[in-house]
Amino acid sequence: MSDPVMENSWLAGLNAADLAPSEVASIRLLDQDIVVWRSEDGSLQAASDRCPHRGTKLSLGEVRGSQLMCPYHGWMFDGDGNCTYRPAHPAGRVREGCLRAFATCERYGVVWVCLGDPPVEPDWFQEFDESGYQSVNSAPRLVHASGPRIIENFLDMAHFPFVHPGSLGAEPQTEVRDYSVTVTEGGVEAVDCVFWQPASGPTAVDGGDVEYTYRVAHPFVATLTKWPVDGAPNFSIMLVASPVDEVSCRAWMISAFSESLDAGSFHDFNEAVFDEDVPILESQRPQRIPLDPAAEMHQRADKLSAAYRQYLQALGLTYGVLPALPR
Repeated sequence: MSDPVMENSWLAGLNAADLAPSEVASIRLLDQDIVVWRSEDGSLQAASDRCPHRGTKLSLGEVRGSQLMCPYHGWMFDGDGNCTYRPAHPAGRVREGCLRAFATCERYGVVWVCLGDPPVEPDWFQEFDESGYQSVNSAPRLVHASGPRIIENFLDMAHFPFVHPGSLGAEPQTEVRDYSVTVTEGGVEAVDCVFWQPASGPTAVDGGDVEYTYRVAHPFVATLTKWPVDGAPNFSIMLVASPVDEVSCRAWMISAFSESLDAGSFHDFNEAVFDEDVPILESQRPQRIPLDPAAEMHQRADKLSAAYRQYLQALGLTYGVLPALPR
């Protein structure tokens, strides 16, 4: 399904650390197989993962210098999609543009790919670059849920006591206090999001209130910053949902947090939280999130998710959603 909003956006491909110089990776984005490779000098290239000669997956090939060699007949392709060499006809001319190539960039420890016209490079996670902070990228995992369902769950506080009891919430402390939401052309932001949690921070031993700020600046990317009220260091998490198809994604978190915190424990805690989310996400029906307000029931605590759905509708997004019908 073609969707200009998604095709002309940066999409998370894989963690940059998982692709060393001269290595090749196969990923799937928007129902398309993509090959990504690093040249010997570390630069990134991406293209359709199908040789135009006989349809072999180019991700089975190898990198030679800055170019990718097809494993079947040795055809060589550069990062612009040109076939520069065919071993069976070594004197043959270069065939230009015979392979569809894609723009790439590297940011936040992630390789991003754009299947259409690339916008400016991602600038959604300023906390990643703060001094005194360390970062951890979790491993991508396949989740059988649409990207908007995954992002909306990340923005939701009301599920904490029921899906994450003992960590992010606990009965009877279930009230979601009022908070502020702002919607702009650039996305959605929620502030003054306060919720009681059994462990109010990574180093806390007692329960207490925590404060969150949430931001969405991309349909399939969201960030949160959490401030424990006990004076412990704040931290930030960016969740990316990389769309394999309309109803499944590879999702993972990129975290930025104080150097005083233990990276392994921080990573394990957040992975355990996401483990609890996955069965809920994969059970939701319809899998594509409905943008018609009348399609599902709502409560006051859903103010942020309602704003997120309005943002998707205003963008004209059709991928992974059920668009609202004109009234």
